[in-house]
Amino acid sequence: TGYCAADGGSTQYEWIDLIAISGTSINNTTGSNSGYGDFTSQVGNVVTGSTYTISMSAGFSGSTYSENWLFYADWNRDGDFADAGEELGGGTTTNGNTYTTDFTVPSGASLGDTRFRAVMRWNTAAVECGNSSYGEVEDYTLNVCDANTTQVLYEEVHGEALEITQINDRLQLYPNPTTEILNVQIERMPADAVISISDMLGRRVESLTMSEAQNGINVSGLQSGMYIIRIQGTEESFSQSFRKE
Repeated sequence: TGYCAADGGSTQYEWIDLIAISGTSINNTTGSNSGYGDFTSQVGNVVTGSTYTISMSAGFSGSTYSENWLFYADWNRDGDFADAGEELGGGTTTNGNTYTTDFTVPSGASLGDTRFRAVMRWNTAAVECGNSSYGEVEDYTLNVCDANTTQVLYEEVHGEALEITQINDRLQLYPNPTTEILNVQIERMPADAVISISDMLGRRVESLTMSEAQNGINVSGLQSGMYIIRIQGTEESFSQSFRKE
């Protein structure tokens, strides 16, 4: 919302072929997207303080060219990539092979969904905004989760969202971190509301109803790491991260 427009220009000769972020569900191989690809529906969960590897490759219609790359993330969710630390780095590729670069999510990054931008340009600097003659730009979404597992996301189908204090009062997830049993306590949620647990790659590892979880959820069989629990009712849903140790 409000992000500057960016376009790689002509993709007659080259385009972004691959963008993947380690430890997330973002792993996108495409052909030409006519200079800009909106992949913001693809969401990668990342954790504050953690380091991730971006894999990238260019596609070519014939001869290969040197391409300049830069990556950006709006860590404070203010609608731009201009703040300190929001340029993640990049590099130059010389063929269609896969190259990598690393980035670390700042410990103070704002929680929730934010924009991730990949820029590839030929014969010019890969800046975050504007157009170029040849290349491509792709946008994705990163869901920033708190390493201390304090994040609570709330969605309401009808009406206005609750204040964050009201959200915290309604939802309790404990103990967090946990080794075996995860207790879920939430007010005014129907017994047939669906609880799902997904890993940070977005893969669902558990699904049950609120009534089935009244004595706690046994997560002892899960591998150690971060997970997202989502409680989906008819009118509203809650999502919160937790850590399995």
